[in-house]
Amino acid sequence: MMSARSSQRDFEKIFCAKQRKIRLAFFHCFYYDLFSRIKELPPKVYKRLHIIPETFIVDEHHLHVYASKSNTGDIVTAPRPADLFRNSIATPALVASIINGKYVNALPLERQSKTFKCNGINLNSNTMANWVIGSSEQYLSLIYDRLHEHIYDSKVIHADETPVKVMRIEGKKISGGRKTYMWVYRNRPRKNPRRSYSLTGSHPGVPTTQGNS
Repeated sequence: MMSARSSQRDFEKIFCAKQRKIRLAFFHCFYYDLFSRIKELPPKVYKRLHIIPETFIVDEHHLHVYASKSNTGDIVTAPRPADLFRNSIATPALVASIINGKYVNALPLERQSKTFKCNGINLNSNTMANWVIGSSEQYLSLIYDRLHEHIYDSKVIHADETPVKVMRIEGKKISGGRKTYMWVYRNRPRKNPRRSYSLTGSHPGVPTTQGNS
């Protein structure tokens, strides 16, 4: 359990977004004639932790359209900002929150879908799964490839496997599923430790595993 003193130190690390200044009421100062008998000193400061539940904001984009004054039929539309996915309500912040919930906080997409529904937003798990897969292939794959380069530079690679049942491969459904393995690879932690969740191709160094039979 966190002590009150350590909690106070943690509060001091949080950026103070809102300050409440509490002064003596004018009525009390005037009634008791305090203006002539007191002076203000530096205020006493204490902090309380406040939470704002999940807040959702709809970004509404208005593309301005222009037509020729001479009625030639020419129409020009302002350029549309690039979307994370074309014609999708997904935004980087929304998808990042979903990925963080699933892989950092161990919240399945189905449970996240129920949480969204409690806030009046209907997002089914299939849609979120497509966003996670799509963003991984389009954007996170660049980071993934860079991790591979760091791992390949190591003389020793540590590996560990986790069994996973796959129900569909290359769009084909597999009856009963197929037992496969997800491998985690990591280089030596002494210098620039890196982790990767799959490894393909050859490696000139030495891979090490648990040695389970």
